[in-house]
Amino acid sequence: EIEILYALPANEISEARGLDLHYQSILQQSDQEYWIATDHGLLSFRKEPEIAFYLHQHEILNSESLSGNVITGLCTDREENVWISSRFNGVSKFDPRKQAFKKFKQQAGKKSTMYDNEVRALLQDKKGNTWIGYRDQGLDLHLAKTGEYLHFHDSASSLANFIRSLYEDEDGRIWIGTFDGFKIMTQTTGGYKSREFK
Repeated sequence: EIEILYALPANEISEARGLDLHYQSILQQSDQEYWIATDHGLLSFRKEPEIAFYLHQHEILNSESLSGNVITGLCTDREENVWISSRFNGVSKFDPRKQAFKKFKQQAGKKSTMYDNEVRALLQDKKGNTWIGYRDQGLDLHLAKTGEYLHFHDSASSLANFIRSLYEDEDGRIWIGTFDGFKIMTQTTGGYKSREFK
């Protein structure tokens, strides 16, 4: 038997904002706090001291707001920041202490930058590095220590460059789900190597 402990007031939120919300993914940050990705922004849900919801959205005149409203993925880092991927507007990092978002986007003319802004999957690994999976454009690794971006692209299969999911196992290997099977990426002395499964 399934017991429903909390029911999201989707109709109330949608009607209040004039939106038709669709929920994409959920991230539990603590026993009391959850983050929910929607196609109209980032919904925060806190259970105590009383049940409360707040919808974060992009604000044109606010440089510290969410980068885009169509959210595709969520993850958290060791400092308890929340990382948010969006379909058209790159990546945002939410600092709960400052209650502000920092944006990461492709920057034309910059030597090391995100490869694209249409992000479909996101992962923060045990070393603090950020893996960014794109629609049709492969995969980036954003190195925490240097800020550098390493790009991985499969020249043999265009479908393998559509990244759908990312996961790190207990051995530090990165599992990459694509439209053409999945890969397991392992760090080596000289860089990274991957093994493909179809």
